[in-house]
Order: sequence, then C-alpha cells, then structure tokens
Amino acid sequence: MVTPPSTEIINNRYQILTNGAEVKDLQTNLIWQRCEVGKTWNGNTCIGTDKNFTFDDAQKQSGNGWRVPTIDELKTLLTKEKVNYKFIHPKVFPNTNSHVWSGSPYANYTSHAWGVYFSLGGSSNGYRFSSGGVRLVRGGQ
Repeated sequence: MVTPPSTEIINNRYQILTNGAEVKDLQTNLIWQRCEVGKTWNGNTCIGTDKNFTFDDAQKQSGNGWRVPTIDELKTLLTKEKVNYKFIHPKVFPNTNSHVWSGSPYANYTSHAWGVYFSLGGSSNGYRFSSGGVRLVRGGQ
C-alpha cells in the first residue's frame, strides 16, 4: 500500500511523507530519510544512538531503493543560518550527526572522500577511515 503524501510543508520546501519518517525536498525532488542510519523516527523526532561509519562502510548502508547521496545532493541540506548548533533545518532533520558522509570519493587522493559538516556549515574531504553518519536519499542523481 502506498502511503499518501502529507500536506504538511515546512519552510516552504520540505513535504513530510510516510508518517513523518521521510521528507521530500520540493526544490530538488529528492526524498530523504529524516533520521540517519541507526536512528528511528518515533513520530516526533529521531531517537537512538548515532552510528558512525568509515566511508567504505557508509556506502554499504544503501538498499531497498535508498542510497548514499552525492556530495552535491548532501550540500543542498545546508542552511544559511546555524540553529541548535547545526546548519540543517532542525524540525525537518532532528538530532543530526555533525559529520555525514556523501557517496563521493575525492578525486585528488584515493585515501579521501567528501562529507558535510553540519556543525560547521560546509563540506570537506577527509580520510576514508574517519567516522561519520549516513543519511540516505532516493531519486535524483
């Protein structure tokens, strides 16, 4: 059974879907899981413990139509202003990890890959063995 889309739209951009567990970005048409891998939506917020992965392990979290976003897709979630110590909309994506991996390797160094630092408001490349969260997406690319 297909869950009908919600009529709730946050910030004139994000349409809440699937009992609140997913959100559609109306600017990019991407559908995001509101909670990072390891957390669950309880109807009000994301609960659970942050799961951190190396870049290579982050890529293994894809499945059932979900995938790790490209760095350009992930950067679309950055806000211009910091709220609750993060540059991501807190009502749309609550309890977000500071560093989240993209699916984009870094071309200049095979030992590096791209991620977004929501606590700093930007993207950066880092060692693939470093740890970070994973927020899955579907559509686009």
